[in-house]
Amino acid sequence: MVMESLSIDKNEIQQTLDRLRCERKWDERKNFLLRCIAEYPDEYYFFTLLSEACYSQKLPEETLAYAEKAMMLKGKEDDVWVNFLLWHGAFAERQI
Repeated sequence: MVMESLSIDKNEIQQTLDRLRCERKWDERKNFLLRCIAEYPDEYYFFTLLSEACYSQKLPEETLAYAEKAMMLKGKEDDVWVNFLLWHGAFAERQI
C-alpha cells in the first residue's frame, strides 16, 4: 500500500487526530497515524498514539509492538502512558 505524503504541519496533525478521536473514527485515526509515522518515523508520540488506537480496538499484539517502538524511540522508561500500553499489550497478548 502506497501512502500519500502528509502536506500539513504538526499542529494540523494534532487537530486532525483530536477530531478523529472525538468523532470516534478509530479506523480512520489509525490509518492517519500510519501516514504520520511514514512521514515522521522518529516521532515517538505518533507510535504512542498508534499503540493507544490499537489498544482501544482490542489488538494486543499491535498495541505491544507500537508501544515497544515508542519506548525505543523515547529512550527512557519514564513515559507513564507508554508503560501503561506496554503492560496492557503484554498482558492481553498472554490472555489469547
